[in-house]
Amino acid sequence: MKKQPLINNIWFMRGVSLIFSLILFVAVRASTTSQVQNQTYTSVASTETIANVPLHLGEHDEDVFISNVPETVMVTLEGPKNIIAQLTTENFQVTTEDFKNRNTGQTTLRLTAKGLPDNVNYKVTPSQINVTLSRKKTVTLPVEYEIAADAIADNYQVSEVILNPAEVTLTGTEATINKIDKVFVRVTTNQPRSRSFTEKYKLQIIDASGKLLDINASTNIITTTVNIAANSKEVDLTIVPTGEQEQFDYQYAFPDTNKVTLQAPSDVLNAVQNVAVRVDVSQLTTPATVTGYLMLPEQVTSVTLKEVPVQVTIAPRSEEGTLSEESSRDSSVESSVETGTSDESVGDSERE
Repeated sequence: MKKQPLINNIWFMRGVSLIFSLILFVAVRASTTSQVQNQTYTSVASTETIANVPLHLGEHDEDVFISNVPETVMVTLEGPKNIIAQLTTENFQVTTEDFKNRNTGQTTLRLTAKGLPDNVNYKVTPSQINVTLSRKKTVTLPVEYEIAADAIADNYQVSEVILNPAEVTLTGTEATINKIDKVFVRVTTNQPRSRSFTEKYKLQIIDASGKLLDINASTNIITTTVNIAANSKEVDLTIVPTGEQEQFDYQYAFPDTNKVTLQAPSDVLNAVQNVAVRVDVSQLTTPATVTGYLMLPEQVTSVTLKEVPVQVTIAPRSEEGTLSEESSRDSSVESSVETGTSDESVGDSERE
């Protein structure tokens, strides 16, 4: 009986395959371990770019104002990966070169990074800036306000506006500061308001033509509280008596108040000068305090009161006054009679 070749033996082939698999596994593991060891013991170079790095000014004269300075720059760092990975903008800062005792006008300043490790290289973009140096002026001015026409609902008005802060300190070139015409916030709303509200608005600094000025402010945000109330007007009260009797003399007075506050549309309030108070004295024969009722115009939406106490002083008319009136009437009659007699005499004389 012939022996089969080992290559045709399935168990032999399985054993060979197993041996090759073990050899490959050991080779790959050794390679991976070698790579890990190389990474552990080798310093790898790395590059990283950081945007929005704050720019600081170098040493300069206190009375100088610097224009055209960017707020942030970009920095590219190159060095050991382990160190680059740990760096933040708190570890270093970018500053301009010192420019103390420089003449006013345009000048160029180089930018440098300070605080970086010695084995880290950097590149600042831009590497230099063109700025303008001017004499500085500082003033403190009150903040004003403007309210957009569509910010307040119909039949309502602004009763009070509170600004916080109420004034700001402004710094800029002397020429620019002298151009300031107005420092204000413009109050706008997404829809007309009928209730008081508080919002934050940007400060605006303009010249006489309404152009915004390049000026530093101690704050650029103003917290604005707008108190709103319905349209109102305070007017005087006037007494309109009814039922007065001829045999009495009357005097009227308001013991508490002689004014009232109305709320109504603007056109109605503009037309109202006073409000009549109806007082019925038809039943009075002696002094008394009675209730007077306000005769309100139409479209008045609210009033501080609708009735008021009215003090009525009443007294019979004096007989002397009556006799005096009668005597006066008699005198007039007698005078008329005498005048008539005289006229008749004159007439007779003429006829003769």
